[in-house]
Amino acid sequence: MSEDVKLLVVSEDEAHAEDVISRIANNFPQHLHIKASEVRQEIARLGPELVILQEPGGDLGLQLLHYISNELP
Repeated sequence: MSEDVKLLVVSEDEAHAEDVISRIANNFPQHLHIKASEVRQEIARLGPELVILQEPGGDLGLQLLHYISNELP
């Protein structure tokens, strides 16, 4: 079942994203990494079922969380 799930990792830290992906790649082969600045333009197009968000500093993390939860069912 997890092979059909599209997973999105949102992180500004490339090394952290690669670490997360290396840990989940066997269970979630359909995975992508984008930066927080790309979320608004890419989230609807990508349509992930699962999002891992590394919280960026300031209020941006909370704004992204609200935006993602509103855009995805």
